[in-house]
Amino acid sequence: MRDGSYNQSMPLARYLFVDGRYLRADYSRTIREWFGNDGEIDFVQVKNHFGADKMFYYDCLDDQQHPGESASDFASRVAKQEEEFNKIQRISGSHIRLGSITGTKRNKRQKKVDILLAVDMMKHAVRQNMSTAILLAGDRDFQPVVDLPADGLTR
Repeated sequence: MRDGSYNQSMPLARYLFVDGRYLRADYSRTIREWFGNDGEIDFVQVKNHFGADKMFYYDCLDDQQHPGESASDFASRVAKQEEEFNKIQRISGSHIRLGSITGTKRNKRQKKVDILLAVDMMKHAVRQNMSTAILLAGDRDFQPVVDLPADGLTR
């Protein structure tokens, strides 16, 4: 509907929006506490757990060479990250959106990731591509987009 209200005839599509950095850090911390290693996230299971029709994964490729890192170690590390993203992308209904990294090793920051996620969530809500949005993140910066249901755009 053009007035911004939720269209009751819309198919019940569930979209999962994942802040990759948050999920990886939280998962690694929890798994390390129990098992002593970081473990590997099963993104098929994550998508299925939430009953998501589509999953949008937001992260950054850490493609800045670290001080003291050899060229071959750098290439190997970047290739491993790219393969992880490709593995997620191969999951049916999954999409990868990458921001960029800035700063030094001690003060690295992701850029554009939160904005990409919030804009995509709003776009899908306004276009009524989804009836349910699920946000997997730990950042309070997303509060305005989480409040969209109160505006009648999605639930």
